[in-house]
Amino acid sequence: MKKIAFRAITIVVIAFLVSCGNKTKEADELRLQGEFEKAAELYEQAAKHGDGYAWFRLGNCYQTGLGVDKDEERAFDLYKKGAKEDCIQAQVEEARCYIYGKGIDKDEEKGVKMIKNLAEESKHPYAKARLASLYTDGVEDVVEKDNEKALALLKECKEEPYGLYLMGQLYFNNNGYEIDYPKAMDYFKKAYELGHGYSASLLGYMYQYGKGVSPNIQEAISWYTKAANMRGNTIAMMNLANIYYENDSLKNIQQTLSWLRKAAKFGNGDAYDRIGYFYTLGEGVEKNDSLAFENFKKAAELKSANGALNLGVQYMLGCGTIKDLKESEKWYIKAAEYGNAEAAWRLYAMYTNGDSFPKDEIKAEEFLQKAVKAKHPEACYHIGARYYWGKSVEKNYQQAFIYWKLAADQGHLDACKNVAYCYKNGEGCTKDLKKAEEYENKAKSKG
Repeated sequence: MKKIAFRAITIVVIAFLVSCGNKTKEADELRLQGEFEKAAELYEQAAKHGDGYAWFRLGNCYQTGLGVDKDEERAFDLYKKGAKEDCIQAQVEEARCYIYGKGIDKDEEKGVKMIKNLAEESKHPYAKARLASLYTDGVEDVVEKDNEKALALLKECKEEPYGLYLMGQLYFNNNGYEIDYPKAMDYFKKAYELGHGYSASLLGYMYQYGKGVSPNIQEAISWYTKAANMRGNTIAMMNLANIYYENDSLKNIQQTLSWLRKAAKFGNGDAYDRIGYFYTLGEGVEKNDSLAFENFKKAAELKSANGALNLGVQYMLGCGTIKDLKESEKWYIKAAEYGNAEAAWRLYAMYTNGDSFPKDEIKAEEFLQKAVKAKHPEACYHIGARYYWGKSVEKNYQQAFIYWKLAADQGHLDACKNVAYCYKNGEGCTKDLKKAEEYENKAKSKG
């Protein structure tokens, strides 16, 4: 009787484990087909029964917003649960959360140490591939970039999709290796076949811009669509939106809006910003300032630099909302902090002149420097003039030339004239009449 009972229990346990395995397998298939919500449900069901891999995949759903609302703190907790079930992928992702401060306070040293130990002790290809990525990208003050170490690791995990993607990246970017687009394409295709969706996005880019192949917009659309549907890749979605907006032979505003809405659904702030733009102009949709404001607000809250600038403009003009200069100033500043050069330049001008915001010379200078750092053409031209005339800085023709050239190369009319003058007279640069003529012609073309 005991033997029969033991066998019965064993059969039940095996059946239970098979059931969990079947759910994760089905969830994986649904994920690769773009059925993210159904996949997330199945991962959760399997995870509750102690499937570590399911905890890992469910954590990834919450980290990326695939099939669930994006929640990095919840993702971290789920990775920890998977890690306790000895899932190497979950342990690696827990470590990466520490490195990049995703859902937990950043602790780069701890995260790097965890991944190094996992790669060395487990020999798992996913751990090795993720360690290789630390060597290709570097971690400031913790890991120095080292492509040789990365390559050595990647050679040991040739069947790991992310590892194949990284191998492709080594040949795609000028990153210590000679660019070889055919090799890069080969690795990206292998990675895609094994389930790495972002590789499809890069293949789309290669076909769109003719990197290693003849440009083929239809192939580009095909690969971008695979990336968008397979992985919820918002970069691919934005590229598709741009193609349907900018390509004259394929222009389709409704297709553009459709892809922008999909990208917005996955939390892409720039997509909300673009949708707001369409409501502002009434292009493809009925003009609606309130909806424009709502979309700019969502974009800004998702840290879209351009969205924050546009929200600041809406508050300044009282467009789609009540006029509120304090809110306007707040969002202009955030836009500049997010890296928007135009926001920084406008803040400099407004703080200098007392337009909309009170005069403040200290803030004006702060945002001028931010605009220069971001290479805003007007800001570069302005700083160049300071150095040329010695206004608030020591006169320096060489510095003047450097900043004017930065502005001129972006099409700034007066900067083109000044660079031409510098080349003609050898002020701040070596005299060069051919280059002087080149910039004179640029100035003429600008009017």
